[in-house]
Amino acid sequence: MKTLIYHNGALGDFLTSLPLLKLFRNICTDYISLLGNPSYARLAKAAGLIDEILDINSKSYIPFFLDEYGQETVELINRFDRFLLFSDHNSHLNKNISRFTSSNILLHPPFPANENIHIVNYHLSLFQQHLTPGFDIFPEFNIPPDESDKVKQYLSDTREVAILCPGSGSRLKNWPFNNFLSLSEQLKKRGFEIIWLAGPAEHHLRFPEKDKILLNQSLLSIAYLLKHCSFYIGNDSGITHLAAMTGCRTIAIFGSSNPVVWSPAGKSVTTIYNKQACSPCHLKKDAPRNCNLKCMESITVQEVLKLVETGVQ
Repeated sequence: MKTLIYHNGALGDFLTSLPLLKLFRNICTDYISLLGNPSYARLAKAAGLIDEILDINSKSYIPFFLDEYGQETVELINRFDRFLLFSDHNSHLNKNISRFTSSNILLHPPFPANENIHIVNYHLSLFQQHLTPGFDIFPEFNIPPDESDKVKQYLSDTREVAILCPGSGSRLKNWPFNNFLSLSEQLKKRGFEIIWLAGPAEHHLRFPEKDKILLNQSLLSIAYLLKHCSFYIGNDSGITHLAAMTGCRTIAIFGSSNPVVWSPAGKSVTTIYNKQACSPCHLKKDAPRNCNLKCMESITVQEVLKLVETGVQ
């Protein structure tokens, strides 16, 4: 049997699906191919959850999504015996596959309709009957040496390392960068070495010159850093979800998004959230257009620092 899993969401969305993929791998012996973002899929493969990565950007898979299907679409579909689609009912992919097979399609909308269920629990509900007591839902990422070697030199042998990640997929989710800077200075006074993680959206930020700054690193390299640092602090972002899943002690700063649904899943996670009258507003159609970011700006450096200190032995 061959199974095709389709997931083309953002990094955080993809990571929250990994506990379900781990459960699926536990209950089936299929050869599993994942069609999606290859850089995200490498995390699933490093965790042993899939066997093959199919690049969603490849022209080879365009026929899956065409309004007019032809022989190429049929041939693609016939490669697989089962489908797990993180997709809505009216998606082109679901419609095309349904034309040729009415069974063995597991359609799972990527977001829950119920705003009060955690995203990981929502995903796991698809195979709830197979979720046995004691099953560890968190994947174990086996980082290949070529990825770990890229970042080992950034870890200190003599000082505890704190990783700070000031970005996210939306400015509405970002704690003020000046707060991150103030926090980094307080942490350095307490003896911590700082590593900043940043992607393309943070290229304009001015980080302290003497700090270690990692730009645009691969997710597997970042996962290695997270597994070997003292703790991590970041906004509601994909990297924060990754930090939590590696087992890293994680402090997640929330404002516009709902922590009941989106708080990172992990074994050592603290979420800080100062709810306002207008929050959470992320993904809501009636969200106010003029946001003063009070939900984020009301969280002080001292509040976050206190969370750090409660976990320092």
